[in-house]
Amino acid sequence: MKQPVCVLGAGRMGSSVTTTLLNNGYDTWIRNRTAAKCDALIAMGARSSARRSLAQNGANADFASLAPLFSREGVASEVMGKANA
Repeated sequence: MKQPVCVLGAGRMGSSVTTTLLNNGYDTWIRNRTAAKCDALIAMGARSSARRSLAQNGANADFASLAPLFSREGVASEVMGKANA
């Protein structure tokens, strides 16, 4: 196994990232606010980080999806406006 990675968020993006990491041999931890969303990923080989801190699970890298942030009203357009400036 390659270095441990912890993915924060099991939505569409987090699930895709977790699946890719697992398929490429990474020891992958998954954490989501709604633990049940992690079940399919755990069945694929991910480990649950629901009851452990990120430091305890030994992950060397963390990936957090920013999709929830961009879904807030005005955030995406504000960022895009600055990117185009």
